[in-house]
Amino acid sequence: MRYVYDFYGWYAGPCSDNEQRSTETAPANISQATTPGQLRANWTGYEWLDLPYQLPPQPAIDRVALTADIDRRADALRLAIVGDPVRVEEYRLARDEAAAYIAVNYTGTVPPTVQAWATAKSWAAKRAADDIAATAQAWESALYAIRSIRLIGKEAVRSAATDTAAQAAYDTALAQLAAIGG
Repeated sequence: MRYVYDFYGWYAGPCSDNEQRSTETAPANISQATTPGQLRANWTGYEWLDLPYQLPPQPAIDRVALTADIDRRADALRLAIVGDPVRVEEYRLARDEAAAYIAVNYTGTVPPTVQAWATAKSWAAKRAADDIAATAQAWESALYAIRSIRLIGKEAVRSAATDTAAQAAYDTALAQLAAIGG
């Protein structure tokens, strides 16, 4: 019979013969206590010693991965709000044409993008232009907010004094993005 130990050397129980971190030497203490300070067998590489159990250190937070995830989630939210990049150009054209039409107090020739929306919705050109402008304003506000959250969140993660603070900054950024995405 063999006896396995974890990555930190703490006894983890009997095991099969093919376990990598194991030994044929049996520990005198077979406790698998996880309460700090309780005695537990620890493999030194040569023998088992009864030592006060210590919790393994928490792994360091991968701040690069957290900032990349903030970028990924912001990108996904932007895509969900305004659609593919080619369509964004169409929306910009509609916004600009609607703004120009509104600027001349809805007079003159109705711009093609405004007319298309008016026809599609069975609306007057004024209503279509106002709707395009309001929608564009809402999208732009969302894009500004997403950009701000993304940049501030990433920098907060990078510059946090502790891993706990970095995780909190990451969680805050994700919560703020989720609030925009509904």
